[in-house]
Amino acid sequence: MINSKRTELLARAMLIEELLRQEQSLNHILEESIERVHEVMELIFQNKGLDNLEEQFLQYILQFDDELAKELNTFFVQAIEKGLQAGTLQYLLITIAVLNKNRIPIKPFLVTQQRANERAVNAVVNRKIKGLNLSERIWMTSKKINQALSKIAIEGIQEGKHPVEVAKRMQRYVKAGKKTMVVEYPNMMERIGDMLPENLSYEALRLARTEMADAYGQAEKRTAEEAPFSKGIRWRLSNAGVACKVCIANAERVTDLGIGVYRAEELPDYPAHPNCLCDLQQVVEDIVQYARRVKEWTLNPKSQPDIELWFKTVYSAGR
Repeated sequence: MINSKRTELLARAMLIEELLRQEQSLNHILEESIERVHEVMELIFQNKGLDNLEEQFLQYILQFDDELAKELNTFFVQAIEKGLQAGTLQYLLITIAVLNKNRIPIKPFLVTQQRANERAVNAVVNRKIKGLNLSERIWMTSKKINQALSKIAIEGIQEGKHPVEVAKRMQRYVKAGKKTMVVEYPNMMERIGDMLPENLSYEALRLARTEMADAYGQAEKRTAEEAPFSKGIRWRLSNAGVACKVCIANAERVTDLGIGVYRAEELPDYPAHPNCLCDLQQVVEDIVQYARRVKEWTLNPKSQPDIELWFKTVYSAGR
């Protein structure tokens, strides 16, 4: 029989793995954006007499906003889906193990969870923040990225630099940020430095992490409300050691369930802030004991009213 500690570690590992993958995936997307800008630079470099350089360059780049937005949209949806998977993993593993032990088919349960996750993805994607849904926020982010890369490209072309050298500047900026550029290209940064974000990928990465964390938190709350074996949700601080005062207070607050443990409906807002790296941990009944209760329920449904309710409202919905 699977143990609760093992399920906690697996869910946490999935979350951390996705955080690391996000940064790599975003860097790959930005590298492709640089390549597109580089192709435009090559065209312009071959025609040095081109008038209205900046205006015409930006006309070329404008077509890339939608292309980058599509790539970022795929990136964000994958992050949201991973957040939901991590938030439901413990629930899935424990429930499947107990159903199998009692020879109860797992397919209806899996169907209900798939449907619930599909609804959750749609809810996150369509949710509006400050009047903008996710795709609109992504489009604005893609536009900022292309504008920043364009400024560096235009400046390089005006200096007469070869497109390959300018592309290296853009790559350096994406990898090392604005401060390094100030040291390596002081003249250029003096002219356009105030037009460039400190870290080009940070805003997109922060947004993706926040959306993923929100999906993860919603999944944890939903499964805590559904699962008969769930006793509460513990707010667990990030291992990075950089928790803010709000997160520390959430993790240290004493409730009737224990330190930092909340009922689903009483859980503080999660994530507590953009780029929050805390995670949530289900506090669960001993799994062996829960399996025994399920067995008792199979013999006499009235003996375990919480399991009977779950069977009627959750399990049976997938039949």
